[in-house]
Amino acid sequence: MNNKNILIIIVLFLATAISFVIFWPDSRLHLIACDVGQGDAILIIKGFDQILVDGGPNDKVLGCLARHMPFWDKKIELVVNTHPEADHLKGLVSVLESYEVDQLLANSEINDTDLFTQFHDLVMNKKIKVYSPREGEKIKIGGVEFAVLWPQERVGDLALWTKPLPDKLAVLGATSTKESLNKYSVVLLLKYGRFTALMPGDIPKDQEARIVSFCQTANCPENISVLKVSHHGSATSTSQGFLDYFKPKEAIISVGENQWGHPRQEVLDRLVGVGSKILRTDLAGDVQITSDGNNN
Repeated sequence: MNNKNILIIIVLFLATAISFVIFWPDSRLHLIACDVGQGDAILIIKGFDQILVDGGPNDKVLGCLARHMPFWDKKIELVVNTHPEADHLKGLVSVLESYEVDQLLANSEINDTDLFTQFHDLVMNKKIKVYSPREGEKIKIGGVEFAVLWPQERVGDLALWTKPLPDKLAVLGATSTKESLNKYSVVLLLKYGRFTALMPGDIPKDQEARIVSFCQTANCPENISVLKVSHHGSATSTSQGFLDYFKPKEAIISVGENQWGHPRQEVLDRLVGVGSKILRTDLAGDVQITSDGNNN
């Protein structure tokens, strides 16, 4: 072997070693709002475990995963789809095609679109375990706890994920309107030590009020660390009563160029009024918050 080949081997070895050092997980919790444009994709990392909440409206989520996950790690422990609208769902198709997924948390609710059919077929073909949650349940992964705050009851029929979809989805009587999909968004409260983060999908104000009522009797934490602002800062969500209860220190708005004026100024004003620091993916790119569990 000549000196040139030896040098190439040494350089490759050093590059690989440096890559392992850079990507080796630390002991902190990392919550990353991926910059996917007008949509939601939240990546949560603790050690070697990853949880992905929604996938955004395109395959940009794959770039976010590549930036923040170890390059050798092709498994995601939990994927959550808060509701099956394209701006939360489309990127999950790319994720399921590119990664091994241990479990899916999602309502058993049908969106009558080709995209949902594609997603459903991938879940079936890959034999991914699916669980539809309800209020009051808790899920623990790698020292991170998720409390389910909504919906009140399981939505749909879990058998949805065990058989192919019929050609005419309407015969199941389970197709949903956009309003219904938003209304029944899965809402999760993440807890890691004293750190708390609320991820409410796209729920509107009426459901926010019901969550506050539930939390007042269930000892949900107030003065939370982070709020992922519902529905990209739409005026239909982030009501004053909701903010008065949770008082988030930081508020992440996952948003891109859009025709609806998101985030709406009245929402920004309400967040400022309760003392929240506003972080926006359209202005900052990926938004990352880390915690050792001792800060709130």
